[in-house]
Amino acid sequence: KYSSDYAPLPQGITHLPYNDIEAVTAAISSRTCAVIVEPIIGEGGVIPADPAFLQALRTLCNRHHATLIFDEVQTGAGRTGHLYA
Repeated sequence: KYSSDYAPLPQGITHLPYNDIEAVTAAISSRTCAVIVEPIIGEGGVIPADPAFLQALRTLCNRHHATLIFDEVQTGAGRTGHLYA
């Protein structure tokens, strides 16, 4: 809903359920170039990622040579009491 004003959008982007290790395991493959994740979601409340979920992302990205990117727009610059989440 937030991206409709920014067309055309890049193709081949898949959105997956948050904190769902099974879903990301099924989706990340040797055809994956990058994974972007928010360590803490701030929309609709404060929802932190499970440490096991983030570790699974790191392991999967390493295995498939994909870049893991942490989107810390909401959590960076000390907003959580730390410089980064």
